[in-house]
Amino acid sequence: MNVFNIDAEWFSNSIAAVLGCEPSTDYKTGERRLSPDGVPQWTLSVALQPDNARASIAEISIASNTEPDVHQGGRPVFEGLQARHWTSNKGGRSSSGVMLTAESVSTPVAA
Repeated sequence: MNVFNIDAEWFSNSIAAVLGCEPSTDYKTGERRLSPDGVPQWTLSVALQPDNARASIAEISIASNTEPDVHQGGRPVFEGLQARHWTSNKGGRSSSGVMLTAESVSTPVAA
């Protein structure tokens, strides 16, 4: 798996708003996903619109024992943001994609 560090400040400035954060679960079994270290994973959904391009939704996976400190509509601040290229060959079918992960995230409240 190839891993690429992302400029977290640039990425955060391209985000219009946090849409929500929920526990990450396996699509087939419904069981809670855990990191390789056994830490629960969370999926953060954000509205992304870099440089006035077409808007899209991005999901970022975060491993944390507690729900990340984010609020809907806020602009997130990431630590350790990375893009990970993955491939899978199951049942004779090949697929690949890019997964976004972060060590931590918060949405500071403006003073």
